[in-house]
Amino acid sequence: MTEKITTANSYSPREVQLLWTGAIVALLAGLAFALMSGVSTFFLYGFPIIFGVIGAFVLARRETGSRPAIHHAITALRLYYAAHLIWTSLRYWFTDMQPMMTASLSFEFIDMLEKMGIFPAIKTLEGFIGLMLLFNRFVPLALVLEVPTSMTIFYLNTFISHTIRTIFTGPAEIIVNGLTLLGYFGYYRPFLAARTEPAPPLLKHAPPLQDGYPQRDGSPSIGHIAETE
Repeated sequence: MTEKITTANSYSPREVQLLWTGAIVALLAGLAFALMSGVSTFFLYGFPIIFGVIGAFVLARRETGSRPAIHHAITALRLYYAAHLIWTSLRYWFTDMQPMMTASLSFEFIDMLEKMGIFPAIKTLEGFIGLMLLFNRFVPLALVLEVPTSMTIFYLNTFISHTIRTIFTGPAEIIVNGLTLLGYFGYYRPFLAARTEPAPPLLKHAPPLQDGYPQRDGSPSIGHIAETE
């Protein structure tokens, strides 16, 4: 008896309906940004939405196995965030469309970061993080690196500037970062270990791990498993 190999994605009718509904809503939202906002806002939100949805569908068509619908939704979110961060970096370095803070305290904060050279470094880092997300390289690390910037934007836009625009963009920044972190939660599971053992990079006999958690029962460590494979 020969084993049947799945060569195309197979979804339930409900999953197909949800995927198409989500894709259509996202595309309409992206087009709405194009029609109702300026160039900078469109490239910050509208284009990333369209790019994320289309990119996720293209990648789904290229896959040979069956994956759940949530996998493609997370991929779309990752690509959206990648385009969003890359534009924030390009906008700062190559355009004059960097938004000005309306609240005096926010302006003073950004101005001080600019004078210290921290703000250009943040914008450069955002560009690199966007590229890491775009090419699916070190994604869990990239998402963690973006958290301090997302939290700062959330606080400044929501509680300091608090204009109609920033009240939307502040929470949106941290929500997208948080949802993408949840999408890759499995990679952070070992961080939740309640009790740990020292495990520096050069330690020959690392603490035994099982399913990513430190164990004390003598189960084989990751290093031992790697040596025997």
